[in-house]
Amino acid sequence: MDSSEGHPSDVAPPRHPWWVLFVLAGVALVGVATFLIVGGPARIATALPSFASLRSHPDANIVGTVAYERVGVVEGKVKRDCFDVIAAGGGPPRQLFCVAWRRTPVKEAAIVWLSDGNLEVTSRDANKWRKVVDSVTGAVRDVAWGPPVASTSAVGPQGQVVESRVFLGTLSLSLSTGSTSRTLLSVGVPVEYSFSDPAWSATGKWFVLADSAGRLLVVTTGTAPSVRYLTDGLVPAVTDTVFAPTGAA
Repeated sequence: MDSSEGHPSDVAPPRHPWWVLFVLAGVALVGVATFLIVGGPARIATALPSFASLRSHPDANIVGTVAYERVGVVEGKVKRDCFDVIAAGGGPPRQLFCVAWRRTPVKEAAIVWLSDGNLEVTSRDANKWRKVVDSVTGAVRDVAWGPPVASTSAVGPQGQVVESRVFLGTLSLSLSTGSTSRTLLSVGVPVEYSFSDPAWSATGKWFVLADSAGRLLVVTTGTAPSVRYLTDGLVPAVTDTVFAPTGAA
């Protein structure tokens, strides 16, 4: 008997019929087609997500005021950046003051609520101005310029952290506190859609953020969280905080 008989190296590999390979290729194609139809790019939304309006349906449970900046407001032949306030629970906005462009946009300003209830607005551009505004009367006074401080904190007063992610055309907005995390929003969005960092209310019961369409949104964080539309006119594709809720540091 040949000592090499039955040695594994001498055994010919199994050969599958050609039709088996054909079937496997077909299954792969069906899988790809299913992905595209059910969960892939074919399902990515092309329209902006729609949110219920607090202006049309105010919510008295959301207490506070939001200050924000509108960029590129055209008045005659002059472009201005205007600073407004609006009730966080909904209602009409109220313009406080505007600053005319000097060849270039004013850029996003730092907006801070002071302890006396007034607003401090500081330029981030080379013009170097700072104004204190009475949020009730709209009276404006110029004060000495200084480096702008952070308008708001992206971390909530109880250590809450908000995170937004987009995957396969679905945006998820989650809230984490310590080791626990929960989803506040899951909605289909266009590929270029995004949220800014949040700005928290002093109570931690709600926060505001802007979307890449320049809309200001209010998000409540209770057991039944909601995302609602407050107003628009903010900087599209927000890269910096241009709004501040009452009491934000």
